[in-house]
Amino acid sequence: MDPQCGVPDVERWEYAQYGEVRFARPSAFSKGERNVPDMVFRAMNDRQFDLVQTGLTKDASSVPAPLSFGVWTTQFASAGDPSITEVVVVSTRGAVAASLVGLHDAGPVGTDTAGSVTLSSAPGSYVILAQVRDSGKLGRQELGVAVRSFARRPSVSGLLVAPTWDAPTPDRAVMLQHVQRTLEFAQGTTIRSYTEVYGLRPDGETVRYRARYELLRTNAPARDIQLEEWPGATKLEFERVGRAARGGTVIETLDIVPAQLPPGRYLLRVRVQDLVAGEDAGRGSISFAVR
Repeated sequence: MDPQCGVPDVERWEYAQYGEVRFARPSAFSKGERNVPDMVFRAMNDRQFDLVQTGLTKDASSVPAPLSFGVWTTQFASAGDPSITEVVVVSTRGAVAASLVGLHDAGPVGTDTAGSVTLSSAPGSYVILAQVRDSGKLGRQELGVAVRSFARRPSVSGLLVAPTWDAPTPDRAVMLQHVQRTLEFAQGTTIRSYTEVYGLRPDGETVRYRARYELLRTNAPARDIQLEEWPGATKLEFERVGRAARGGTVIETLDIVPAQLPPGRYLLRVRVQDLVAGEDAGRGSISFAVR
């Protein structure tokens, strides 16, 4: 009945899990002024006051998480469903727990004491919620990620890098056991890269493709990774012939010797061309450092 409140800006919302919450825009209390965007919550009793506190409290842990750590990701096609992408989340230290949060819901939480987890989702925009525990301390990070689609074939996954070891061509699980979590290598290390190539056209029982590698030493990896060409890069090219793998996935690896890796920051990129189909499969890239 107060003429100052004679505006349609006083509302009551009913929350199934909380109850009724009353609120208003400031124009309901400021003689018609409408240039203030805030909401004013008007609790009428103790119960409503408690509900307002609940509604305005961020849904997050109150446990302190001061630990500093890094997170990086790379993406692969799901072996069982080409419409699903597997996002590998790697922490630079400690045991990790992570989940993908989309527009409407959050995916399951993956945990691993070795510091990497694989999360599955449909393509789209997500936020990665990552928590790491190391030496009794906890850390948290949120990281935006665009989950890509591998529905188009042929296609190329992201890259992983690790110190080389004496073993035949690894699968992804073995590679993740050796991956360099910090993406920093000691000078003199031979570095192995790992990529998956999907949907190459078979020629009988074999596939044939060309793998072109570019290794760029750079002071600005975030800038240079966006460039289409790297004029100063070391370039390596191989024509591969292999058996047509079950499921259409071929593993592509390269060992980079220390002579090619003086100290510095590097970008590594691989481009793949299907020689049977005569079309580009795409490319993958990763950044790392040699100290």
